[in-house]
Amino acid sequence: INPITSSNLSFTCSLVDPHLANAGYAIQARTKIKNDDTNVYNDFIFAKLYKYTLAGAVERVEMQKIGLDLSGGASVSKNFLFTGLEPGRYYVTLQYYNYNSLKLGIQSRDFQVGLGDVNGDGSVNAADVTALYNYILNGDETYLSTSDVNNDNAVNAGDVTAVYNIILGQN
Repeated sequence: INPITSSNLSFTCSLVDPHLANAGYAIQARTKIKNDDTNVYNDFIFAKLYKYTLAGAVERVEMQKIGLDLSGGASVSKNFLFTGLEPGRYYVTLQYYNYNSLKLGIQSRDFQVGLGDVNGDGSVNAADVTALYNYILNGDETYLSTSDVNNDNAVNAGDVTAVYNIILGQN
């Protein structure tokens, strides 16, 4: 995520690659605020996680808030951990507030959690292909939200091919 600067403050963020955790997938957003001013700031950071639906709409999944005291000339690092995520396409926004006024905001790139793991069992295999076929041929919407593997806003043979490519290591 590209850093952003406003007056004497700089805000940098990075995402740790999505990984399988105990209860679903997890993503961590790491932030760092640097105060080049002499003022002390008693502020907070909001981290918001959003997920795309198959129809292309966006829904907020979770919001976290961390307070911080930022002395003049100091830097503070904070981490946000989002857990229990289902496979799908997400993005994160991070907003730095000073005295209830938005100072800096950053949005991540879109990222895929559990790419190809259509049925959400933690692995990409023939069961995911079967789940796709069940939707395409029979209209079974059990795994509809994770079925658009190639992100073209449709569930079709292209998604089956994408899962086969992941299984074969040709992602």
